[in-house]
Parts: sequence; structure tokens; C-alpha cells
Amino acid sequence: LEEIAIASNNIGLVYFQINDFDKALVYFKRTLEIERDIQLDGIVATYNNMGLAHGGLSEFEESLSNFTKAIEECESGCDDAYLVEAYNGAGSAHYGMGNSAKAEEYFSKALKVALKSNIETKIIIIYHNWAKLLLEGGNVDQAKIYLDSSQNLAEKLSYRKWESQNFQLYAKIFSAQKMFEKAYEYQK
Repeated sequence: LEEIAIASNNIGLVYFQINDFDKALVYFKRTLEIERDIQLDGIVATYNNMGLAHGGLSEFEESLSNFTKAIEECESGCDDAYLVEAYNGAGSAHYGMGNSAKAEEYFSKALKVALKSNIETKIIIIYHNWAKLLLEGGNVDQAKIYLDSSQNLAEKLSYRKWESQNFQLYAKIFSAQKMFEKAYEYQK
């Protein structure tokens, strides 16, 4: 059964990567059922995956529910990377629901654990998400500081996906600052 759980999760990840979140959820739910039945490690990762898929569908309450379950599972011990993912995901779900204060609380928790454990790829994502939150709240200068932190680390690690994501957010920041030529440069 363990092999079936792994295969089911991997199929779910493929569907997630092509943005077919409904199909991804079907496979993540199968994975979760198997993990519960035979008490496999990995349940935290599955809850995180389900939270991400629900977020992709803009089902933020369900997303938050799954990330909360992942956090609860981590109370009995889990890899810090999973806990960071759960905190960051909960922050993103709160952001999606328009609850900025709660989003910031969870981004802060995620960043604290990620910095302590030096999980650089997660630090990039957290800084990006926090910058997005700050920008939406009108704190453009602080958003740029967080985005610069994300971008510097993304460049250091040659993490192209997040360099690209950051460029899109830089364009929004420079546009908010009425620096349209600079915003255009980041949109190229």
C-alpha cells in the first residue's frame, strides 16, 4: 500500500503542476486515505499538497483547513520544511480571504522556522508572498524591501522560477510608485 500512496501522490503532483487542481485533489485524497489506514509518514506533506490545490481553486477556507491540519500534525514532530510550507500556506490562505493580519502572522512564523533551519528556497517564497501582502496593503516601500530579499536569494540560488515571479511583482511595485518605464522593464 505504501507504493500505491507514493504513486497516487506523484500523480496528484503532476496534475497540480499542470494546474488541474480538481484532479490533483482526487489523487491527494486517495493518498491521505492510504496514509491514514496504514499510518504512513507523509500525511503532513499530503495535507500541504491538498492545501495548495484548494488554494489554486481559490477555495481558501478549505485550503486553510488543510494547512491547519498539517500544522497540528507537526506538533507531534515533522521536518521543518513541512512546517514552513504549512505556515506559509496558511498565510496565503488568509491572504486569499482578505485577512492581512492573520496572513502576516503566519508568514512571520514560516520565516522564523525557515531562517532557523536555513531553508533558502522557502525563504524566497515567504519574502515574495509577504511583499505581495504589503503591496496590496499600500506599504510599497516595505514591499520592495521584502521583494529585494527574495530576489537576492533567488539570484544567489539561480532559482529562475522565483526570479520570474519576483519580476512580475517588481513591475507592480514600480507601477504603484508611478515609475512606469521601470515597471515596463520588469514586464519584458
